[in-house]
Amino acid sequence: EFSSSEEKVHQHKPVQVTIDGSEQQLQPNKVRLIRQDSSPHSKVICTLRRCGSSVELKSAEHGLTVRVDGYNVQILVSHDYRSKLAGLCSNFDGEQTNEYEGPREEIYQSP
Repeated sequence: EFSSSEEKVHQHKPVQVTIDGSEQQLQPNKVRLIRQDSSPHSKVICTLRRCGSSVELKSAEHGLTVRVDGYNVQILVSHDYRSKLAGLCSNFDGEQTNEYEGPREEIYQSP
């Protein structure tokens, strides 16, 4: 865990990410466009950006955002996925009692 001064220094350093098997640096406050193929004019499928000490992957088309800070992962999905998920993200039906529903609709008692 970083102290306040270490955190400030860490936020300004580039982060190494691997994109399609190629390691690349992700600079603070810069957005990297991830395209469908290597053509510079191909469709953008998601964006990757540095947010402070976190890295955020976002796909507007799929209604998906994933944030990672080296310790935690946060997954945000559009309401279009309501009751269509299972496993780690629960089934996203809004019911607390169904938070630990597995892929075969079994309910786990604890994570």
